Amino acid sequence: MTDLVAGGSRLTLARREGPAWAAVALANATREFPRLEPVLFEAREGSLPRPRLAHPSFYGSFDWHSAVEMHWVMARLLHLKLAGSCGPALADLLDRHLAPEAVEIEAGNLPRFECPYGYARLFKLAEELELLEEPAYARWARALSPLAALAATALSRWLATSAYPVRHGLHQNTAFSCSLALGYARRHSAELETAIAEAVRRWFVGDRRCPAGYEPSGSDFLSPSLTEAALLAQLLAPEDFSAFLDGFLFDEAGELPSSLASPVVVSEGADWLGSHLHGLNLSRAHCLLQVAAALAPEDERRQQLEEAAGRSASASLGLVVGSDYVLEHWLVAYAVLYATETP
Repeated sequence: MTDLVAGGSRLTLARREGPAWAAVALANATREFPRLEPVLFEAREGSLPRPRLAHPSFYGSFDWHSAVEMHWVMARLLHLKLAGSCGPALADLLDRHLAPEAVEIEAGNLPRFECPYGYARLFKLAEELELLEEPAYARWARALSPLAALAATALSRWLATSAYPVRHGLHQNTAFSCSLALGYARRHSAELETAIAEAVRRWFVGDRRCPAGYEPSGSDFLSPSLTEAALLAQLLAPEDFSAFLDGFLFDEAGELPSSLASPVVVSEGADWLGSHLHGLNLSRAHCLLQVAAALAPEDERRQQLEEAAGRSASASLGLVVGSDYVLEHWLVAYAVLYATETP
């Protein structure tokens, strides 16, 4: 797949694979079990309700945030007209899952443990729904709006009151969630936009010499170094970002750390957590291209970043469709992010 992951060929990849990716998202969004349901037993007695009763919008795909991701994949592919023959089925599912009465139940059961990652994924969905051109689809964005606003208030508070960022490569990674949330915040929530900007100033702007040699850990699906660099790429002026990269990511010779320049090796028969490394390859590729796009066209570092992105993506794209459910219930979200949302 190497010829389909470099430069403009990402669009070719998305056109070719879009219908298959749509089918995966559609199947995941309606697969209620197996289900991971972390629950806080505070003032509730009795047995847990079925997932589709507590979360009529986001009951599928193993957990809440993965279900939200699948709905974003469907909306994204509809928006870009990449879903092929699956398009009508995607629209029908979104019409049912994003009905006002379903979203109202979701708002009453918004999982606190999904902050920040699940909330950031929700913002991506809300943002994507607003881009749909079909007038009949506008009701989905309207229905989701109160739930997204509720999550924005919660994430703003979380960022403002957290003493430290989370820098590991799993769901709680602060930089990645801030990066996902930024577009929605700029359109809809000055409070959240301010909270993100202030958190970045507190935690990240002064960082130097990222310990990229310690990456990856064995269950990462995000790169602590690259998620931070990609976030700063969206917030710093070009000259300031270039200087930040010199002190943070590249060595004195202007070279990308070797641990980030090559794809991650995934062990044969990796378990649920070990299989996260396939997602790391795709999320790294996305971040590498975000960083490259923030540099001047003549900057020699761009080529290093773009070539590393192609190598990382090609190592795991073949597992997005037709692999085990351990990967299929979430990996497609990172394939779509890489193929359609990087400059």
